[in-house]
Amino acid sequence: MGGNPNHHGWEPLLLVRGYTFAYFDGLNRFYVSNAHPELLPSFSYPPCIFDDYEISPLSTAPISRLLKRRIAELTEVHQKSGAEIARLRALHYATSVGLHLYRAFQRLLGTPNYNRKTT
Repeated sequence: MGGNPNHHGWEPLLLVRGYTFAYFDGLNRFYVSNAHPELLPSFSYPPCIFDDYEISPLSTAPISRLLKRRIAELTEVHQKSGAEIARLRALHYATSVGLHLYRAFQRLLGTPNYNRKTT
C-alpha cells in the first residue's frame, strides 16, 4: 500500500476470469465484465456532477450530522438576533417618544432646550 501500486499481483486473476481494466481514479482500479463491453465508455472520464449520481447517506452521515448541528446553531443565532432587533426597535421607539414629550414640555413650560446646538 502507501501509494505503491500492487495490482500486478492480483489483476491477472480478474483478467483471466473475464474482466477488463476500465479506469483508475488514483486510488482504486475499476473493471468491467467482458460480458458487458457497452459499459466501458462510461469509464472514459472521471465521475462528475453531470453523471446524476447519488451519494450514499451512510458515507455522508458524519458530514450530515455536522451540517444539521451548524444549521441548528445558526437558526438559534438568527432567532436571538431577531429578538434583539425587536428589543432595540422598541427601545428606539420609546426613546423617540420620550424625546418628543420632553421637547413638548419644554415648549409648554418655556424652558431652554439644552440639546439644541447654538451658533
